[in-house]
Amino acid sequence: QVCVWDTRSGSDPVSVTPLTMNGHTHPVVGMDVVGNVNFHSLVTVSSDGKMCQWGLEKMNAPIETHTWQPMVTVGGTPVPREIQATSLAFRDTENNKFYLGFENGGLMSCTRASGTPSPDLFDGHTSPISSLHCHPANP
Repeated sequence: QVCVWDTRSGSDPVSVTPLTMNGHTHPVVGMDVVGNVNFHSLVTVSSDGKMCQWGLEKMNAPIETHTWQPMVTVGGTPVPREIQATSLAFRDTENNKFYLGFENGGLMSCTRASGTPSPDLFDGHTSPISSLHCHPANP
């Protein structure tokens, strides 16, 4: 569940996502606010690789969802790699390009607009990627 507080409104959350299959069913491990001058939304990713985009004014259902898991080829057939997402970072100048870190140390470049992850999967770390940040000078 994702909760939003407004400190001007007291100690209770002003908006809460529902506990349904439409949202997250695993722990949320990363979030970012993305948008433009007219509209902002909250993007969250859970440990099962499910990404949800929420409208900040109405969080009763996600605006869109995607499941991101790296694919590997086994016997000529692509199958999802069974690893958990651990972190999320959007580029400062874009609302569609972002990166996911995984528990096995992998890093994946993703694009929301295409609905599928790009083939950019980088293996290099030997431990979970616990945090990501995109440098603002490198769009």
